[in-house]
Formats: sequence, C-alpha cells, structure tokens
Amino acid sequence: MKSLIKPIVTIILLSSVQFTHSAPLTLDLLPGKPECLYLDVPADQCMIKYYFNVQDWLKDDEFVNYKIYYIPNNQNNKGESILIKNKQKKGRDVDQRLLITKENQRIGEWQFKAVTKGEYKVCYESESHKIIDIDISYDCSEIMQDEENMFEDPLADNTISLKKINDLTKNNKLNELITGLDQQVSNLRNNLDYYKLRNSRNLKTVESTLKRITWFSLGNILLIASVCVLQIVLLNYLFKKGVSSNNTNKRYK
Repeated sequence: MKSLIKPIVTIILLSSVQFTHSAPLTLDLLPGKPECLYLDVPADQCMIKYYFNVQDWLKDDEFVNYKIYYIPNNQNNKGESILIKNKQKKGRDVDQRLLITKENQRIGEWQFKAVTKGEYKVCYESESHKIIDIDISYDCSEIMQDEENMFEDPLADNTISLKKINDLTKNNKLNELITGLDQQVSNLRNNLDYYKLRNSRNLKTVESTLKRITWFSLGNILLIASVCVLQIVLLNYLFKKGVSSNNTNKRYK
C-alpha cells in the first residue's frame, strides 16, 4: 500500500509544477555593462535550454562573453519570471556558483540539466554596443518518468539494473561526444561568420577603392582639359596682344 501512495503523492506534487517555460527577449547590451537574465526553475533535474544570436554590433566586434550561474537558497522558485538586472547589484547573488563560462561567442545554442531547483542566471558582457536576441527556457516534462522509476524495486530484475548501468555509461560517453561536437560546430560557425564578415568588409573596401579610382580619374581628366583650355586662352591672348603692340609701333614710325 505504501508503495502505491508514494507515486501518487509524487504525481500530485509534480502536477502543480509548470513543466515548460520560455521567454524570448531582445537585449540591448551597452559597452562594459553586464546584463543578466534570471530564470526560476521549479523542480530538480529540469533541462535549461538557451539560444542567443548577436543581431547588431558596432565596428568589427561582433562577439560577446557570457556566464551562467546558480544562485542557491532561493525561496521564490515559482518558475514564472525572467528579469533583466545589472550584474553589479549585490545581496541576493553573493552565494552564486559559476557553472559555465564562454568567451568570444556570436551565436550560442545549448542545454544542460539543472540538478537543483532554484534561480539560474545568465550574464552577457561586451566591450561595444550590441543587440542580442535571446531565448531561454526550462523543461521539466521528463522528471515525471524519473520519479516513477525511483520507486521501482532495484532487486526485481538484476539484468535490467545492469543494463541501466551500461546505458548510463554509454549516455555519459555520448554526452561527452555531443559536447565536443557542439564545441567544434560552434567554433566552425564562428569561423564562418568571421570569414563572411571579413569577406564582406574586403568587398566593401574594394568597391570603395574602385569608386575613388573612378572619381580620381575623372578629376584628372577634367583638370587636364581645364589646363589645356587655359593654356590655349592664355596663348591666344598673348599672341593677340603681341600683334596689336607691333601694329601700334609701325604706326608711330
């Protein structure tokens, strides 16, 4: 009887939890001023997913740095709000724990498991002004199945338990492989964006140089034509003046 009561109680408790929550935002990131997003996760073992893309930037700096923190001892885990706050505000963030740090990123997309419920914080920082599209969310839909598996008798079938252990080892290796592939894809994407930006900048430089050469050539042509016309007018004037002076001298003689 007790074995039936525990799953029922667990299901009732989990039914009150909002299993998914998403909040797409556009962040106006000022230079040298970190901005943070706070996400309340209502249960343990939820998946936190985030995606961001730098949409607009100044000069040639399109990369940002970001960090993800966990803030323990939060008493307001309702899973309802995502707030933008300055990183420099103290008090509630004193005991924060750094989870992830990444630098020089233009596009980021990843997910990780929030082992403990509470408040998680994502902070972005850049040396120049940028506009960033951000989508951060959590998903707790899988914890129902995990809680049900906790009440299974581990001695009921030793073969299944060994299989689970083997699957867990494979999953860890698979997660490591996926993490490595994600890092490589992220680096490749950043390199492609960098080469695309550099190619666009070089193309604009070539177009600007061609326009300058064209205008410079036209200016030289106009200058040479003006000098030739001026020389002709001047020579004509001097020639007429010389002829008129000769005629005047002959009359006096």
